[in-house]
This record gives sequence, structure tokens and C-alpha cells, in this order.
Amino acid sequence: MEKHNTEDNLFDDGGYDAVVVGSGYGGSVAACRMSMAGFKVCLLEKGRKWEARDFPTDSLKIWSAVRMDNRNLGLSFGPKDALFQVHIQDDSLAAMACGLGGGSLINAGVMLPTTVRARRDPKWPKAWDKDWDRYEASASDMLKTQSIPTKFQNSKIMQEVIDKEYDKNDDVPLKLSVNFDMEEQVSKSGRSQENGNCLACGNCLAGCPYNAKNSTDKTYLVSAIQAGCTINTECEVQYVIKNKDESCKQEQRYKTRSRRRWLVFLNEFDYIESDIVILSAGVFGTAKILFQSQLRGLPVSQKLGSGLSCNGNNVALIAESSAPLNASGLNRKQFSNIPFQERPGPSISSSYTSSLGFTIQSAVIPTAYPCFLFKGITTNGYQSTNWFFLDIIDRLKHIVGSKRNQAMVLNAMGYDSNNGKLTFEKDTNRIMFQPP
Repeated sequence: MEKHNTEDNLFDDGGYDAVVVGSGYGGSVAACRMSMAGFKVCLLEKGRKWEARDFPTDSLKIWSAVRMDNRNLGLSFGPKDALFQVHIQDDSLAAMACGLGGGSLINAGVMLPTTVRARRDPKWPKAWDKDWDRYEASASDMLKTQSIPTKFQNSKIMQEVIDKEYDKNDDVPLKLSVNFDMEEQVSKSGRSQENGNCLACGNCLAGCPYNAKNSTDKTYLVSAIQAGCTINTECEVQYVIKNKDESCKQEQRYKTRSRRRWLVFLNEFDYIESDIVILSAGVFGTAKILFQSQLRGLPVSQKLGSGLSCNGNNVALIAESSAPLNASGLNRKQFSNIPFQERPGPSISSSYTSSLGFTIQSAVIPTAYPCFLFKGITTNGYQSTNWFFLDIIDRLKHIVGSKRNQAMVLNAMGYDSNNGKLTFEKDTNRIMFQPP
């Protein structure tokens, strides 16, 4: 799908009107809109292009798709361009995606209407409010969101629990950027993109192996390329500096080829010139570029790294349950003889917003995820040292024919104090983080 450049063309003498760093929801939308407006755009993505067949479908394959950086133990392992980038520090864990499409590759594709509380935040420009609904509809159309066609078992159980425990809850109409139709989807613009069909296997959070998810590499970036955008994968931006004649004279290696405003460096020698630079490399990636740019003289805000928010997210797990939760992902062999409505469903198929102000969602554990990953996670870190043995026992039960324990993940989202902090460790060239 990418419109690749050769190295000579990438460092075009004329440079670009805009360079976009990152290809998730932010970067892909920016590249798409600017390309359609006639700008000469280059999008740079640190990760590789992932095809449906590349996504991990079992617990052994997923380890080759994980990059683990454990600050507590002082060790890192896994490919630098791994799909899953996991950072552990103190009692906190941060996970993000790396690849063309960013987080859209491995999230559940949930699209909820913006809450009234969020829209009333005074930090938003007032002029945005009148266009909010129109742009939400535009995003929904581009991502081809669809309603879930049936209520799956884990959603039914979730609804029963919610109805009993809380007096008032809004059963939010849930739409996913997932293709549930049997026919090819065609957008209003007439552009068609061949996608697979959702098989309700529950593996969305490990990347859809059946090409049914409408991630940004299949939506916004397709339109961006059609409008002339150049996309380059496996290009990690290190820092950005101003293209000043004075600095070019002082540093002979900066032999600029044009009069563009910015120099975007991929290493200490190779750079791309651009009038506009949009950093959309995720929270950690963008902060790292800015910190490294600051070390090379770029003026940045004193608030750089402050105001970190985790959306008040808490992850919990219902484990050791005898109830038929049906919330574990299945491979093709397992679900081939199971009717669609009796399968686990997409990773998230139910969402409830409480009158207290938080949203809770039930989630399916992908078959590629080691179960102990969730059995050990609580709000404050890892529960205890017995999580690994619990998973081994559970797997042994399955091997000998005993009934395996049922489990389901719950994701609760609220509002935190957004006073977390990101800092940069010069010696190791790493971002350090402190959650709110």
C-alpha cells in the first residue's frame, strides 16, 4: 500500500511542505487532510507495515512481536520495531503499538460519542463545539464504523451485572471500526478497500488476523496516498531543528538543499527538510523527539513532559469463574464449527457509562495473550508471584481434559488528575514516566 521512496527521493532537494511523524489516529488524519488540501506531504513511521498474516495468533508467536523494557530490572529484549512496545517502571506499565497504523492496529476499534463532560472542558477552543458532531460523523464514515450485529455471551453477563449493581447507567450505543458485512464496504467517496469479514474470534487486541479491522493504514492512509502523500516505514525520527543559515555555517555537515524551515533528522547525518512538522508519534515517542530536539537547541515549553494523563484507566480481571463468560479468543480451528453468535465476539462488545462518570467495558482476551499477563495486573502493579503458576495449572487442566477456568477482562475509564510526568534520561536515551 505504501508509496515508498528511494533514499535519494526521500531526501528530495525541494523538501516537503509538511512532514508527519507517526501513523496512528493523529498522524494519519493529519497526512490525509493536508495531502487532500494540496500539500506535498511525507509521513514517517518508525515501525514496519503489518499484514493480517503477520499478527500473532498464539502465545509462542507473540513473544517475537514484543519489545520489553523493564526499568526495574534494568533489561530490555525484543525487536526494536516490535508490534507491542511495553515499558515497566516501578509499579506501572505502559504499552503501545509500533507499526504503520499505530494504535489502531491493536486496539478494539471502539468509537463512542464524546461525553458532555469532555466537550465542556474549557481547554477546547470554543469554535470547535459547533463542528464537533460533523467531524465525529466524518471520522465514523472514514473508519467505516458499524454496529455490532448481535449480543455475545460476555456482553449479556456484563449487562446483568450492571443492571443489578447500579441504579442508572447509559448503555452507550457501541460502534466499532470493524467490518461485519459480508459484502465489500464502499465509502461515500466511492473508494473501496477490500477487507475481510469479522469472524467474532476475539483477537482484535493482538491485531486482526482476518483483515476485518478498519485500521488507519486501510482508511486514512489510503486516501492520503491517493492524494499524493509519500509514506516511509522503518524511519525513526531522532530530533528536529530550525533550518537557519547561521547554524548551517557553523555546522558544515548541515548542507541544506532548500530554504525550508525545519530539518527532521533520522540520524546524525540524514535529514529531511520541511516547512511544517507534525509530531504524532504517541505520548512517549513525541516527548522523546522534543527532549532530544531541546538538547540540540530547539526552544520548547517549560511544561514539556508535564500533564500526563492515563484517562483514569484501570484494568481488572474476573478469574476462576465457573460462569460461561466466553471471553477468551479462539483460533480458526476452535471456532470453525461454532455459530457466529456463540463465539467470543470482537474484543470489546459492551460499554456502559455510569452516572458516577466512569465507563466500564468488558473485553475478550486474545488467544495470543498469555493468560498470566492479566492475572497479575491490578491497579497498582503486579499482584503476587503465584500468577505464573496459576496459568500453568489452568493450561494443564486443559491438556488433560478438565474444564478450564473462565476469565474476562474489565476496562474501567474515568478521569485522573492529569498531573503525571515524563522525563528524559540522557545517559540511556530513554523516556521515564510517572503516572498521575
